[in-house]
Amino acid sequence: MLEYSLVANYLDSRLFQMVISLEAAFQSSVDKQDLMQNYCHIFVNLFETHYQLTKWDPSKIQERFLTIELLLLIAAKCPLSVVESSMNVWSLLSADFKNHCDDQLISTYRPYFLRFLNQLFIIAAVPASYACIELPNSLDRFRGLVAEVLVDLANSVEEITLNELYDIVRNRESPWTDVEMGIFFLRHLMQRVHQLPFILNILDSVRNRKEPLIRLQVLELISTPGIVDPGTIWNCLLNELRQEVPILAAIECRLSLLMPYWKCLLHLASSVDEFHLKECQRSELLARIYTLVRQLGPSYVQEANKYLVNECSNCQGPRKNRIYMIKYHLNLSKNI
Repeated sequence: MLEYSLVANYLDSRLFQMVISLEAAFQSSVDKQDLMQNYCHIFVNLFETHYQLTKWDPSKIQERFLTIELLLLIAAKCPLSVVESSMNVWSLLSADFKNHCDDQLISTYRPYFLRFLNQLFIIAAVPASYACIELPNSLDRFRGLVAEVLVDLANSVEEITLNELYDIVRNRESPWTDVEMGIFFLRHLMQRVHQLPFILNILDSVRNRKEPLIRLQVLELISTPGIVDPGTIWNCLLNELRQEVPILAAIECRLSLLMPYWKCLLHLASSVDEFHLKECQRSELLARIYTLVRQLGPSYVQEANKYLVNECSNCQGPRKNRIYMIKYHLNLSKNI
């Protein structure tokens, strides 16, 4: 009937009320995933139908809020797989608001958006006992959807919300899972503001955290183009390399951020023996650095040779031997 209403371009008020009244039946179906999925489909269908037919009609806004309450109910009561099936309507709504300039309307919707974000903060978090570096596929996919909504809602979120998230991140008593989610939320919500001092405060607050997923969030945060300076990128990558078990894959894919500052890459290569890496990992990291330096072109390789000659004259022992090896693999002169 809802699908027919969309085709007919008319939603009967009795049908609308009938679906709204299903809330009690939904509540009694909790823990029955098949039933919950069915109700989710109906509630999503109601929102889409009502939204498409009424859009920005101010006389229908209270009805809209009733449909949003049903979506919030899904987020609060359903497992991740069911919530995921409702994310498309939140994406639809948030994408429209991203391009809508009516401050009054945004202010009216803001409490609903914040309630939804609070639910997402809970749903998208990992358990405290989670110790893996990679997220489960289902959660990783879900976070991708969450990220899209966060970016779209960035203009609807006030400074107070960013500060509340930052308070979670910097509080040493916060569960590590909340800290990780706080950084995840902030790095997407801040894409509209690019506040360097705020970002530097975040990085400073978690620089001593050892949890792998928090460290991954830090590396993601420094990877957004134009947000942080080269020195900050360098310090974050160096800090990760000094961990007991560095996340090498995440480091390697971010080394290109230092290409305009190729001396940092060479310094990193000459210091590779200082890090907690297996020999095969050292070889892998060095190979990546060689490739990046060569990509800069012959003139940079020549400059790299001069730099290494100077470095070699100021050191001895294993570091000097490592520099010889770097020169060799960069196809530079073997004679100093």
